[in-house]
Formats: sequence, C-alpha cells, structure tokens
Amino acid sequence: MSMFSDRLQKNHHRLKPWADRQQTQAFRLYDWDIPEYPCSVDLYKDELVVADRGRAGSERDALHFQEVLFILKEQFPGAPVHVKKRRIQTRTEKYQRLGQDENWKIIQEGPAKFLVNLQDYLDTGLFLDHRPLRHWIRKEAAGKRVLNLFCYTGAISVAAAQGGGSVTSVDLSERYLEWGRENFRLNKLEPGNHRFVGADVVSELSGPTREKYDLIILDPPTFSNSKKMERDLDVQRDHARLISACVRRVHRGGHLYFSTNKSDFRLDKDLLGRFKIADVSKASVPPDFHRSKTHRCYRVSELTA
Repeated sequence: MSMFSDRLQKNHHRLKPWADRQQTQAFRLYDWDIPEYPCSVDLYKDELVVADRGRAGSERDALHFQEVLFILKEQFPGAPVHVKKRRIQTRTEKYQRLGQDENWKIIQEGPAKFLVNLQDYLDTGLFLDHRPLRHWIRKEAAGKRVLNLFCYTGAISVAAAQGGGSVTSVDLSERYLEWGRENFRLNKLEPGNHRFVGADVVSELSGPTREKYDLIILDPPTFSNSKKMERDLDVQRDHARLISACVRRVHRGGHLYFSTNKSDFRLDKDLLGRFKIADVSKASVPPDFHRSKTHRCYRVSELTA
C-alpha cells in the first residue's frame, strides 16, 4: 500500500464520522498531507474533486498524480472524479467558466443547502475552509444588518440570513449574484427581502460612507484585474485601506471579519494601533484542512476607550 493510499484511508476513517455528526456532505479528504503528493481531494457527497498542485514540468509530480487518480478510483469505485489544475491565477481566470456540463449538485452543510458545480469552474461555488466562519456568522447575525463583500455565490450570506440578519451581498459578477439568489431560494429564503448588489467593491469602499452595518465580511481575492474594475486589487498592498474603509461602515459595537487565502500574507502593523484586531485564524480553520496557511482570518472592530 502506498503512502497516499494509506493516508487517504486513515483520513476517510477519521473524517467521515465527524462530517456525519456535523451533517456536512462536503469536506476535504486529503490536504497535501504528504509533500510527495501535491494535491487536494474533496468529497462532495458521492463525487470527488481533485486539485493537481504539482509543479509544471515535474515528471515525478505527474506520475504521483496519476497514482492518486488510480487509488481514488480503487477506493471509491464508481465515484465521478473531477480534476482541477491549480496554479497562480487572477480572479478573472479563476472564476472563468471552464465547461458547459451543467454538473449541478445540492450539498447539505448543517442547516443549510448549497448549490455547487463540480465541473464547469475551477472553484465549485462553496469554499469548504470557511465552514466555521459560516457557523459563526449564523450565530451572530440575529437582528443585525450584515454586509458581505466579494460575496461570490453567497454561502456566507445564506448563513447570515438563516441567523436572522438583513443581508446585503456585493460582487462584481452578476452570474455569481444569481447563483447566490438560487442558494437563498434553495434554503426557503426570499432573495427580495435582502439586497444583491453588482458592483466593484474597491470603488464602493473608496466612496462616501452612506450606510452602516453591524457585521461586515470582507474576503477579497488575492489578486484581481477584472476589466470591470477601475483599478487592480492586490490584497497585500490594499488590505489596510479596505479594512479601514469597512470599519468606517461598522456601527459602534459591531465588527468585521477579514479573511484572505494569500499564503504569505502579512497584516499591516499600523492597523494594530488603530483598531482592535484578533487573529482568529486557528479557530476558523476546520479539522479537515491540515495546512496551517489555508487562510488567515481576523476579527476587527473599533478601539474603545
């Protein structure tokens, strides 16, 4: 039995009972646990999504990835396997449509259901590593005005609405906003009772503060250069400005969650003197994600006297 085969079996034996207790049908089975096998494997109910993270031109990585595919078919006979090629990408490339298979699937996550597409896009429509954050938002949202920026397909917005919040979801892509509306309908939430706004988040935050919220979620892409944007976005360069603009839009006593997937992200130290910031990254990474730098997550609010 290969190292990968052994690890996959152990992970499945450990994680499947946990996922069942959480009523979670989608979780990560393998998170690049072994350096020689650079990939991730996600289970979506009865289908597998495999991300190839091997080095371009590496014969060893290519051979190991073929071994991964063989073992998956051996351990999960009959399960469809969807292969994704991972590399550094702009947000425009990352969210471009890759196919027209219309492979839609409904996934249960606790009290919520989400529509995912396992084949047509690089990402499926549901960020599995944000499962704890969705849980937090659901618990905190009751009676609050919630703003979800770079909302993607609105999974966090669904959690906020289920928790009793009034939710505004903002994204540049109308396609993903409509996906978000479908997620609301799937959970018997009326999209018309909430707001879905197609806009450039960076430009919106640069403008005057017209409305305030009790809870804001800011989860920008690492980099974006969409033609629809007035200027490109680099999360390392721009995060201090974005966070500051968000805090100005938070009611006294409210707070912001800022998250980024940039692996070498460094928080601007000047922010520590201006705002109350708690690094909640460790608590925000779920048990099925082993790599310590899956994402960084911070809880930000105004300093109080």
